Amino acid sequence: MKFKKESQIEAFVVGVFISETPKSLISTSYSGIDISLEGFSGDKHSGFGRKTDARDTHRYKKGTVVWNSRQWSAVSVEELQFVREKMDLPELLPEWLGANLCIQGIPAFTQLKPLTQLLFISKTNEETSLIVYEENFPCIGPARVIESQFDFKAKVPFVKAAMGKEGWWDGLRKQDEFL
Repeated sequence: MKFKKESQIEAFVVGVFISETPKSLISTSYSGIDISLEGFSGDKHSGFGRKTDARDTHRYKKGTVVWNSRQWSAVSVEELQFVREKMDLPELLPEWLGANLCIQGIPAFTQLKPLTQLLFISKTNEETSLIVYEENFPCIGPARVIESQFDFKAKVPFVKAAMGKEGWWDGLRKQDEFL
């Protein structure tokens, strides 16, 4: 039996964020955070289970508790830049998308394969392992947040501009202090 050799890409975390307010999409920047096997501590998406919503109605009744594959989300600087330019905006912040991490150095970040393992080294030299599961498809929530930041309409709507570029929903493999 042959095994495919792991490939390595060096990238950097340039932002760490927590979505603390249940009814708000916007996340808040932190210099470092604690994570557990339930996700990013204090984030509204952490937990082993989550209630299904409109995106899940093809499989489950709304409100059904299922395994939480959305313990954290990440976007890349490069893909944010692409979306910002396509929408012709002066800026586009990861916080407006409710992201937990912003990564620099992986231009096709959303094109990583599901089950890709991301390894991070913390300030304490401990390794943290995060697994990518499912693409974070663009939706109207971030579009509304983005539009509220400006007094003009974007050249291209967010949902169209960000298709294939809005990062990942992910799960945690190993817990530790992050950054």
